[in-house]
Amino acid sequence: MTVIHGVDNSTASIPVQGDKAVAIGVNTSTNLIYVAEQNSQSVDIINGATDTPSTSIALGSTPLAIAVDQATNEVFITTGSVLEVISGQMLMTRVSLPAYYSEIALNLT
Repeated sequence: MTVIHGVDNSTASIPVQGDKAVAIGVNTSTNLIYVAEQNSQSVDIINGATDTPSTSIALGSTPLAIAVDQATNEVFITTGSVLEVISGQMLMTRVSLPAYYSEIALNLT
């Protein structure tokens, strides 16, 4: 994955676990980048300050979309009929959804 730094437009290549990123979320408060990987069925977490991979979290199925709530430090990933929620402490919760969802959005108001 290539990151472009907005301050000076420099780039950094960062190795991630999978080879097909389908969604990216950024928490500017914690400077963490979340990359949903389709082929590895995981979310890679990258430290934006150091441009290094922090960890990878297995999802169990293919991620489709990702959203970050900076106020609660939570990341929401839809994998179709399951909503995965990762807290800032790297705890995961799985919630079954009543239908198949391929997109996700947060209302932060």
